Amino acid sequence: MIDIPFISFHITNQCNLNCSNCYTLSNYNFTGHSLWEDHQEYYAVWSKKINLGKFAIYGGEPLLNPSVLDWFKGVAKLWPNANGEMTTNGYALNEKNKELYDIFKNSNGKYYLHVSHHNPDTIDFLFKKINNWIVGPTTIERVYIDAAEVIPFSNDYADIPHLEENLISSYDKVRGDSWTEINSLNDWKNLPDWIKQECIQLHHVSPQHIAEETLSWKIVDSNEVIVIVSTNTQFETGALILKEDQSGFKWHQSNPVKAHDVCGNRNCIEFYNGSLHKCNTAGHFEEFQKQFNVDLDEVDQAILKDYQPATIDMSEYELKTWITNLKNPIAQCRFCPEVKNHQLVKATTKKIFLKKREQH
Repeated sequence: MIDIPFISFHITNQCNLNCSNCYTLSNYNFTGHSLWEDHQEYYAVWSKKINLGKFAIYGGEPLLNPSVLDWFKGVAKLWPNANGEMTTNGYALNEKNKELYDIFKNSNGKYYLHVSHHNPDTIDFLFKKINNWIVGPTTIERVYIDAAEVIPFSNDYADIPHLEENLISSYDKVRGDSWTEINSLNDWKNLPDWIKQECIQLHHVSPQHIAEETLSWKIVDSNEVIVIVSTNTQFETGALILKEDQSGFKWHQSNPVKAHDVCGNRNCIEFYNGSLHKCNTAGHFEEFQKQFNVDLDEVDQAILKDYQPATIDMSEYELKTWITNLKNPIAQCRFCPEVKNHQLVKATTKKIFLKKREQH
């Protein structure tokens, strides 16, 4: 058995939001549910190969998948010692999800709902949806999630993992030629006010902005049901490049090593359709290319075809070798950008429907 701390189970390409630069490529009319009954036998085999510390059921929007409850219960049964979460944007959360509520209610805190919101203007809407789903009274506190672990926040920014380095990195990306370089939180505090105001108002860069993107709310209701609400409104540049005439897409032509070095999702391994994938994006390239018009030359086609996820028929040696190599770039990193910029996301339910390939 191989120990892996955290794996996501991607159960649908469909989503009800249009987050630009979505790393699962679900912001357009990408379709396809994975039904538990079609894949449970694969995961039964995986459960004999891998020990999981924690799992997440996600998409797309997992609550759109008609077998979402079967997924959660099925994975929980196969990995009974693992903690688990359902990752959702919250828009499809309603009173009809009471069976999902009961799963969390009877878990003694082992499982929780993770609501990731992608529009600064919708937080009140999401809290209303959550409050209609849980049972009051509730307690609420600020926490941060580090390596899939929920940790209470001490009210000191310096305690937030990677806040200082993320601030420095974000500042460097927007820094004007005449601006002072910063190497610490104290350097930020000593910047001229006009620089700090420009960073805040035009670029959403400040310790507070970084903290809000890092910190989450932890809500616990009267039945000990836990809901974690995370802010995720600063998305990195994604793999997709929409053509100006909206007839299809291009992917980046990057140096794979450089693209891997700057990728924030390079360690986000996922299960998708019975196979284990290096990241949230790589596993979806092939299916996306089947549904949409993507400009690929012969070299790109060969790289796409050569992509190798981990499969249940691998030997123990092959699987351990594959997992050991997760820290390294793969040829398909070529399709992602080697320079990352952060973009403010204000997701809405107005989907962008593009013409798709004819299916034969």
